[in-house]
Amino acid sequence: MAAVAFTDTDVSTSTSTSFSFTSTIGAGDGARTIFALITGRSNNTTPIAISSVTIGGAAATEVVQNSISPGNTSLAGVFKADASAMGDPNATSVTVAITFSSTVNRGASCSVAVTADAIQATAYDTAAGSDPTNGSLAPLVVGLNLDVASAGFVLGVVSYYAEAGSTTWIGLTEEHDASIGTLSQYSTALLSAAIIESGRVITATHNRAPSVDHGEACGVAVSFAPASAVTEAAASSAGSATATATGLALADAAGSAVGSATSSAEGAATAEAAGSAAGTAIATAEGAGGNPDEVAPEEPAEAIPGGGGAYGHPDMDGVRKKKKKPPADAPDMAAEASRRAEADFTVLWEAVKIRNDPARRSAAEKKRIAMLLDLEKAAMVRSPSR
Repeated sequence: MAAVAFTDTDVSTSTSTSFSFTSTIGAGDGARTIFALITGRSNNTTPIAISSVTIGGAAATEVVQNSISPGNTSLAGVFKADASAMGDPNATSVTVAITFSSTVNRGASCSVAVTADAIQATAYDTAAGSDPTNGSLAPLVVGLNLDVASAGFVLGVVSYYAEAGSTTWIGLTEEHDASIGTLSQYSTALLSAAIIESGRVITATHNRAPSVDHGEACGVAVSFAPASAVTEAAASSAGSATATATGLALADAAGSAVGSATSSAEGAATAEAAGSAAGTAIATAEGAGGNPDEVAPEEPAEAIPGGGGAYGHPDMDGVRKKKKKPPADAPDMAAEASRRAEADFTVLWEAVKIRNDPARRSAAEKKRIAMLLDLEKAAMVRSPSR
């Protein structure tokens, strides 16, 4: 899970192109990522942009920025830096140095948020929105809809041309809502420990103070996913089994049953699935990394003796179950069914462990993808021999 929290916020009413803020980030190590959510305001129509940012001496990477200048200029942006790149990865406070492309004379703000764990290097999604309304008494509404990663987080920041008032967030939890100086306000918000969602609705609405008009507004939002997540699921029974696994980076699922089995896996980078059954089996996988259509399917794996018609995992060379002779008297069908299910499960679970060996995993990757393609086409399932 990628947890994130705001640790500090600060403002400056100076007129300048360069600003420096000393921000608390709390205790931690180099695995952290530090985010700077920045706003700036100017009372002229000259567009402004954030030219560069350093955090703790490390050059920060721009995630997204946005500006609007129909009558005045408002700007909002998000930059990030890995703590490992800072002069002191274990620092509890940092200096955030910001350089704008032109003079900011209505103040600037810097809010700092810090992750507790490593995250993906690039954003899962970003959004930028604005409201060009100027000189109106109507609320200013900035839309920032975006996609959200499972176990990830979202950060949002908006900048307003406004003397006073308050911001209401929908889709995120407000963190800061304050005035910087003359006709300049900002607000930040977040969503942590998120569930996967497409097109999450996010809006920031600035409601003016009585008898005070206001002008344009703009904002940005970013979503990030954890650096990695591995989930595995396995099921075995004499009747039926279903195994499902979901992971952001890697997912494995194995299902085994004498009657029927279903196993599925979903992963943002790599997904694997294996299903085995004496009667029928279904195995599916979805993953953004690697296209099974680009790999020519290989020959079906050799049938496992005693596996009730199930097929072996392509990595399981040398791991084969010995066929046992049936007893002279009538077999206990329930016990035999349970034995076969457990045997199939053992073989499949051994395949999952092979996945954890980097050397063997690299050599077996194409075989696995080919197997998944064959399983999807039901080419590796046959009726039990009688």
